[in-house]
Amino acid sequence: MKGTVVYQSKFGSSRQVAEAIVKGLEYAGLEVELVRVADAGNLDPGIDLLVIGGPTRIGRAYGPIKRLAKRKFKEGWAGKLFATFSTGASIGTEKESPQASDVLQELLKENGLEPIAPPFKAGVDDMHGPLREGEVERAEQYGRELGSKLSGDAAG
Repeated sequence: MKGTVVYQSKFGSSRQVAEAIVKGLEYAGLEVELVRVADAGNLDPGIDLLVIGGPTRIGRAYGPIKRLAKRKFKEGWAGKLFATFSTGASIGTEKESPQASDVLQELLKENGLEPIAPPFKAGVDDMHGPLREGEVERAEQYGRELGSKLSGDAAG
């Protein structure tokens, strides 16, 4: 089975999350390609799983990752399984706000793709990071769980 993880990262935190998800997916037996959003123009709709994510800015996905989710995944992608992820400073706080992963999930669902899991949300200490302690490990576990769902293995 094949998957692609597409990410946008300005300060490196979202890249770290994407790499950890890839590691988890590979552990679960998937062949996975990691792609920066800037290089995501010719993605293969023949993959089994798309994972897409990036940083949250003022409760939204922004720039290239949002445009990619909104416009790229239409024709030939309906019914494709996907998951989303994001980083944000309000994760796990009393005033947790909507995250980029929520926005991306809705855009992909509107385009006919099927979510395989709820969005993954990683906390950062401030807008520039770093990731909070334990978030890389949680992201890797999320990747393992996605891989297990895809392969039908409940053990994960």
